[in-house]
Amino acid sequence: MARATSTSSGSFGREAISREEAETFAARIAVVPSDREIIAQTLHDLPGDVLCRGMFFDGLLRAIRSTRGQAALDEVVEIANVPRARVPFTHYPHRHFYKLYFTAARRLHPTEDLEHAMLLVAETFYPVFRESLVGRTMAQLVGDDPMGILERLTNIYELSVQGNTHSVERTGPRSARWRALVEPTVAYPSVFTGIVLGMMRSHGAPDVTVDVVEHHREPTRFAYTFDIAW
Repeated sequence: MARATSTSSGSFGREAISREEAETFAARIAVVPSDREIIAQTLHDLPGDVLCRGMFFDGLLRAIRSTRGQAALDEVVEIANVPRARVPFTHYPHRHFYKLYFTAARRLHPTEDLEHAMLLVAETFYPVFRESLVGRTMAQLVGDDPMGILERLTNIYELSVQGNTHSVERTGPRSARWRALVEPTVAYPSVFTGIVLGMMRSHGAPDVTVDVVEHHREPTRFAYTFDIAW
């Protein structure tokens, strides 16, 4: 059976895309060749059943407008080829979000390598969620205990991203182990670290260290094990 491909517009939906289409998009972003490979490989490999909430698109766009201005926002939207508005709690293809994420990371942090820029942007993801009605309600139950924050983060992931799985267990008085089955991208450790740091800081908890313990590929996902200490 022939591989389904996206339209020539580059908008990309839930259907599979070709490697050529992914590389064409990656070439729009002014990054070094190794970072361009991360972008192309991620967009090509992302499965159509991984979806995320519209609020995260809107949060990124607000961050660009507030820190870089309307002209920068217009530029990012044009490069990423994504709509300017989404319904906050509707699920959209994660590939769409990554197009915006890659583009915004470069625009917001132009002097950083791609993965570190993605970490810095990911620090804003939980604050975006916390501003939502559900987020405000959940935030009242979180407190400032790092283990409690991590346990609540598994619930937030479940609400925010469809198609991935997360679990966490305590391994010591000041440590935990996190297991995740997530979108297939080598940049995920940076994404995850940024999310954890952003949530900890949002609740006045101490910063943590996040280390990759194990990583392997499954048919349509990457499996990661992280050790987290505080």
